[in-house]
Amino acid sequence: MFPAWARSASGLSPPPPPSPACRLATAAAGGFYQDSPGNLQAFRADESTATTTTLKLSAARVKFGHEQSEKLSVKVKPRTGGTPTGKVTVAAGSSTLCTIKLANGKGSCALPAKRLKPGKYRLTGVYGGDRKYAGSAYPAVSLTVVK
Repeated sequence: MFPAWARSASGLSPPPPPSPACRLATAAAGGFYQDSPGNLQAFRADESTATTTTLKLSAARVKFGHEQSEKLSVKVKPRTGGTPTGKVTVAAGSSTLCTIKLANGKGSCALPAKRLKPGKYRLTGVYGGDRKYAGSAYPAVSLTVVK
């Protein structure tokens, strides 16, 4: 329930802005927000195109020079069913490691050899979306390249 507008001598006064917790709770179904001039605006959330991207490694550790033995698998699942198309970009920081074209909402690639020097990396998978489904990202999965 949203706070009511209050009557005052000068007319109607808008309710105070909702708390951050209230804004988060109402964002899932719709609600109100206050724009920069201070006007209360209504919105309706449409999550029918939302997706979830997952990224999995065949191993968390790989030997330098043999990175191509590492298989990166992605899956993009829509909230409401159907099959997303398009591509998922797998990266270590700002360096793109591979771009996977989805088939039936999933796909895989092998790491390029000697692309990553020995060390620890956090790999991300970013689905760019398609005409029907919104993009999404997998936060990070750890990979260690050893000598």
